Amino acid sequence: MLLKNLSLITLAIGTSANAAGWVDNVIDNSPGQIYLQGWACDPNQPHATGWVHFTVNNQFISALPANQERADLAQVCGGTTAHGYSGWVSVPDDVAQNASRGNNYKRRDVYVTLVMDNFSPNVEGGRARGVKIWSPTYYDFKYEYWGRCVPDPLWNDSRYAFTKTSMSSIMSCPIQGREPYEILRKAYVDISDPSIPKGARVNVCHTPEVNDKLIRNGWSISEIFTPSEDCVSSFNSYTAYGKKTYYNVKRYNYLTIIKN
Repeated sequence: MLLKNLSLITLAIGTSANAAGWVDNVIDNSPGQIYLQGWACDPNQPHATGWVHFTVNNQFISALPANQERADLAQVCGGTTAHGYSGWVSVPDDVAQNASRGNNYKRRDVYVTLVMDNFSPNVEGGRARGVKIWSPTYYDFKYEYWGRCVPDPLWNDSRYAFTKTSMSSIMSCPIQGREPYEILRKAYVDISDPSIPKGARVNVCHTPEVNDKLIRNGWSISEIFTPSEDCVSSFNSYTAYGKKTYYNVKRYNYLTIIKN
């Protein structure tokens, strides 16, 4: 899996004399792991070391020893330098999981706290903002879009499930000598890729065709929601005094589906 340097790490702890720690680098690795590198010390106890504890949403996820030599720390850690940390940490499924419209990860702030070996009070050791925490079932779904005034080939294609359209996506199709007609631009998600991991989730519209597509591609329905603004199925319209009005707008239910 390609590693990604997030470059999203910012923290204002104060002047260097009062600094307690820093998160220098974060790399994400799907599934379920992040790499953290930085330093943490108590300037009032320069010779004491400890462990950095990482929490997300007040939930402990892992810890690393903060005892690596770093020459650049002498000025901020009372003349001592063995306060660096680095390593991979695992993220629990319940922290990572977020099944939301195809995105199976959460951007979270990872808080770093230095827990001292000598049992002195803990020191706030930094914060990594907006870290992308991947789920073990993460999959970067592929989408196709259709918005042309010809028959839609994706509607009956067993590889694709209709996932989004709305009244804001209406487009007009001209017909020579007649009133133009209107169609909805649609988005489809590819549910056929054999590399989609078991447990991956994505939301789709509950069209009449979708059940057969799910069975064919090894999916099940996890949740059924009320008809969605993003799942318009049909509508009528009329024009009066130069203004178009839409009515009798019908919508499909929204589904969360899960890979078997």
